[in-house]
Amino acid sequence: GIFGATGRLGKEIGAEILRRQDMKLTAAIGRSSIGVDYGILLGKQPLGLLIETEAKEQLPDLFIDVSLRDGLKRRLAWGRPMVIGTTGLSQEDWG
Repeated sequence: GIFGATGRLGKEIGAEILRRQDMKLTAAIGRSSIGVDYGILLGKQPLGLLIETEAKEQLPDLFIDVSLRDGLKRRLAWGRPMVIGTTGLSQEDWG
């Protein structure tokens, strides 16, 4: 899954995942284009994967977080493995 899926980097990562045979995108979390099919947002065929503001009950095996720092602690509390590409973090964010 991708946090920040509708931003520039999130869309690049999403497009790369779709090109790969060994990965499957199951969650596109963003702050804009809510309810839009992620494939359409990427200029591709519909995927049946709608952009949401929160992850569904069945969480992906891994999240890639390229979103804003707001809410990072909440996302980390979900207990899922996460690659964090969020910038602007301070020591306070890790405390």
